[in-house]
Amino acid sequence: MHERTIGSIGLAILSVYLLFHFFFSITSTGNEGVAVFFPLISGPVGFALAWKVYKEKGHRMALIGALVNGVLFFFPFLYMMLGTMILGV
Repeated sequence: MHERTIGSIGLAILSVYLLFHFFFSITSTGNEGVAVFFPLISGPVGFALAWKVYKEKGHRMALIGALVNGVLFFFPFLYMMLGTMILGV
C-alpha cells in the first residue's frame, strides 16, 4: 500500500474517532466543537492524497480513502442542517 493511501485512510480514521468521541462523550474535553469541524480540514487533504494515488497507481484502497474523506467533508454541513431542521433553532 502506498504511503499517501495510508495517510488518507489515517486521516479518515482520526476524523471518525473524533466524531465518535464527540457524540458518545467518552471523555470530556474543552474543545468539543473542534471534532465536528475537523473533517472540513482533513477531508480535502485526505481526498487529495488518495485521489493522487488512485490516478497514478489505481489502488482500490486509495479509492475507498477518497470516498470516505469526501463523505466526511460533508458531515459538518449535514450536522448543522439536520440540527436546524430537527431542533428548529
